Amino acid sequence: MEITLSGVPTSGHYSATIVASDAPLTETKRITLERNGDVFTASLPFAGSVGFIDITTGNSTLCLKDPEARTAAESCRITLDLTVNGSPAKIAGTGRLAKIAGTGRLAPVLSSDGQAMLFGRDLALDETHLAVLQTAVKIPDLPPWATLVGHAHRLATTDNVALSKTSLSIGYLGSEVPPGEEASLRIYHYEQGEWQQLTTNLALTSNNAVAAIAARGLYALLSSTEIALQGAGWHAFGYPVSEPPTRTITDALASLPNGAFTLVYGYTPTLETDPWQVYAPGAPAGFNTLQELRFGQGYFIHTTGDAVLRFKGLSPFAETASGYRTNASSESPALPLPSLLPPLVRSLVSPPALITGTIEPGSSFSPTAGLTLTAWIKGRACGDGSTLVMTNGISYIGYSVMVRAADEDPWSGCGVPGAVITFSLESPALALSAPTPVTWNNSAATAVTLTVATAKQSNPEEPSACANLLRNGDFEQAGDWTLTTTDSTARYTTAEVHAGSRALQLGLLPNGSPGSHPAVPTLSTAYQDVRLPANAQKLTLTLWVKPGTRDSSGDYQHLAILNPSNSGMIAELWRKLENQNDWQQLSFDLTAYRGRAVRVYLEVRNDNQRLPDRTWMVVDDICLESD
Repeated sequence: MEITLSGVPTSGHYSATIVASDAPLTETKRITLERNGDVFTASLPFAGSVGFIDITTGNSTLCLKDPEARTAAESCRITLDLTVNGSPAKIAGTGRLAKIAGTGRLAPVLSSDGQAMLFGRDLALDETHLAVLQTAVKIPDLPPWATLVGHAHRLATTDNVALSKTSLSIGYLGSEVPPGEEASLRIYHYEQGEWQQLTTNLALTSNNAVAAIAARGLYALLSSTEIALQGAGWHAFGYPVSEPPTRTITDALASLPNGAFTLVYGYTPTLETDPWQVYAPGAPAGFNTLQELRFGQGYFIHTTGDAVLRFKGLSPFAETASGYRTNASSESPALPLPSLLPPLVRSLVSPPALITGTIEPGSSFSPTAGLTLTAWIKGRACGDGSTLVMTNGISYIGYSVMVRAADEDPWSGCGVPGAVITFSLESPALALSAPTPVTWNNSAATAVTLTVATAKQSNPEEPSACANLLRNGDFEQAGDWTLTTTDSTARYTTAEVHAGSRALQLGLLPNGSPGSHPAVPTLSTAYQDVRLPANAQKLTLTLWVKPGTRDSSGDYQHLAILNPSNSGMIAELWRKLENQNDWQQLSFDLTAYRGRAVRVYLEVRNDNQRLPDRTWMVVDDICLESD
């Protein structure tokens, strides 16, 4: 057996005796300790034992190296509990054999405090196959969100003991668990400098946690307040810990691994400048405005998959706290919304899109901190940001702007997925340009380097002339587009246009006689074939669409690139079922397909032609440009 003693003098004589728990205290056996630094080796007088080892210096050497910990110039005494072998193990102080609940089988190893039990289908211990399961008094730092329940336990075995099909059971007292956290108890294994969660089965009626293990080492039963976030997307949650009432955001979200989330938003309606505060992991210093989570406040978090938030502290909502998914579907239903969320969060508006980056200096312009930057969508100002000093190894002037969502009052007509964003500076009055079209997307921060374009126009999104590879892209004349004859044949319209006098309408409008169309599916399509230049540096397809629907599933609006020879799919660019009150611009990079003949294909599907479940789309100003 090896014993490691840390923090004791490097010199001096040490002696030890062993006291078996099933023997009188007068029946002790002295054992010899052979020292090598802080490691002491001893031979036990018998193969299996449950009891204590009493170690003393045997002289007046001061016990501890740390002067503040010294109490007197007297012999040092250290008492260790010990459980070796067993098979079967005895419950300390009772003489009874430990059994696995509900099986009648004997437990091979029991910790000396009786709280931890090791058992396995193939685990067989004897004089040459030994195991020790001890309580650990000193353990590495716990995660900031975790509470230790009971004691940690350290498992050690001889090298010839295989831990296959082996489980560790840890018992606990109900009074040791923070209120409301029993259902979130998990067994953790400390390895490679981190606490790793194990799949844990809880028997709440008998106060036991069980996990399969495969390695020696340190194990602990930890608790926390949990909020499950199901699936990728936006979730609203309330910070449930009232004591302490605030925690830094890095500590509060420490339970989430790297890459588990992209953005966190807080909303404080009393802030006049901007009620939204944002946190983006890995962002440069000076960027994040959300610094802490506060009890009673609601927050949005965008996750990349299933995740679990874990918090430490007193929580009156521990048993009911849960995340609310703002983009829940029938396959992944939303969870109950905590009552502590503020009104705006409960209304489930979409968080803003976050655009950040740098502004390149121009011939007569150099960016400085404190400039106001405006984001525009379809000629409407949809968010203001500012330039500021950021630090990421070096200091530089960057910017950030939050572009508001169309469903947030009073930002109707602003951000929807795919909407093109343009930018300008307020003073000096300058229009800014991006290397590629910037579209609204609030799932992650978008990094864009802006450059000075020209003096600011009254409408920074005034369309420019298009050197179009497509013919009749503005639909101002008949021809060039193939309109397939169906029950919902596409047609030109003057009722809804983005520019000029005509546009292209596909699908079925939400009017007409219910009996005029059969209750069968129909496709409305339009397409044009074009060869993409092989020497193009960049190919960009842009178009304006105004989609509409009265259906909730089955129908769709569609844009794709097909093979003209067989109509096979080359790339599905856009597929939605949307109902928009205004035009939105879509933009796609087709550079990867240069040198190929392609079919630009527009389609609307109605799975039932009868009222009211109809879907339609109006398209205008479609442009395919080569740079």
